[in-house]
Amino acid sequence: MIQFGVSGIDAVMKKLTSDVAAKSKVKVDATKKKLLDKLIESTPVATGNAQRNWKIEGSAIVNHTEYLSNLNAGSSKQAPAFFIESAVLNTPGVRPNGTVVTYKQGS
Repeated sequence: MIQFGVSGIDAVMKKLTSDVAAKSKVKVDATKKKLLDKLIESTPVATGNAQRNWKIEGSAIVNHTEYLSNLNAGSSKQAPAFFIESAVLNTPGVRPNGTVVTYKQGS
């Protein structure tokens, strides 16, 4: 009987795992940037404040404009109601799972 061993498998698997994680992060970051651009483009402009406040914070895309909920409800004639949800649902590569928009009261 012949026996043989294979060495270095752990190192190869670690490298593959690292490569996959890095490529996934690049894809996620690119998709977030596409979504951010779509949200900025979709946001109605009077002063530009609401557009300028779109930011990526950690894993979330946020906007701290106090009146954003009113804009998204249709208060501007420049954009339809629910323009945020529309931007999210129409951005390639984005598949929401759960709530698309949440509003938090500022402190």
